[in-house]
Amino acid sequence: MRKREIKTLMKRAAALAAAFCTAWMMTAGTGFLQEVSYAAGTGYGASMASAAKETGVGIAPLPDGPSVPAGPDEPVEPEKKTPVIEVKDLSVRMGDTGKLYVSSDSDGTPIFSTSDPDALEVSEDGTVTPRKTGTAAVTVSLPETDSYLGAQISCSVTVTSSLDAPKIESAGISENGLKLTWEREQGIRGYAKAYYLYRKVSGGSYAEIAKISDEEGEDGKLSYTDQTVEEGVRYSYRLEAEMDASDHSAAGSAVKDAWIPATTSLKTSLSDSGVLLDWETPAGASGVRIYRRTQADGAWKKVKTVSSSSMTEWLDRSA
Repeated sequence: MRKREIKTLMKRAAALAAAFCTAWMMTAGTGFLQEVSYAAGTGYGASMASAAKETGVGIAPLPDGPSVPAGPDEPVEPEKKTPVIEVKDLSVRMGDTGKLYVSSDSDGTPIFSTSDPDALEVSEDGTVTPRKTGTAAVTVSLPETDSYLGAQISCSVTVTSSLDAPKIESAGISENGLKLTWEREQGIRGYAKAYYLYRKVSGGSYAEIAKISDEEGEDGKLSYTDQTVEEGVRYSYRLEAEMDASDHSAAGSAVKDAWIPATTSLKTSLSDSGVLLDWETPAGASGVRIYRRTQADGAWKKVKTVSSSSMTEWLDRSA
């Protein structure tokens, strides 16, 4: 046989073998192999695409090797969101309770913690119970959930006294010094048990000079006489009230420029119109105030203010 005829026969044999080639593939969900035949010229890729469309499983050719089934895509977990969280600062009085309200788009339950458990307690629902006056930081934590990341935020909680700041009503000259008077302070827990009196001189700082018990009060008022004052020195006073060691009020507004003027000697003489007073104005003074009492143990009452250092006499016509 001639060489040309042999080559022709070999080509026809190869074409015939390709026409009846068989591919194997797995049918999705059936658990058995399905035989898929194709004829030469129909296109390997087209036949496999058709089979994959019908069964849900394709055959992916590997380089230099047989084809293997390609499984379905793996599920992709959704990306977790960063939550928005807000909480406002809070002020609550001793003897009362407050509530911290948390605003957030997270589905997590807030967890509360305080920087000072001795000052206040925070329950699971955000209720604040004060223990003593002061300020503490409260941290609100949101746990991580399936949809949201965890988050934290802090706020400030201030515990104030159950008592308002007491106010000194008057500061006047008495026989023994400067007498300060004020009303008893009542809060939501009752009357204050004690008062602290602070004093300072011009340009100085406040210092405690006395603690006055509420039991010393009369007719709803309390008083204290500062017997350590010096003539000609101006003082400022302020008070703080206390229910107990954990409940101490803020300082009340100050009484300023309380003072006992420097005294000077007086000469008196009777006249037909009254009593004539004659004095020398102390050095550096811009004037004098004249006080009078009608009984030896009576209280002094101001009867005249002289605003000129050059005026050194005055006639008291009411004497």
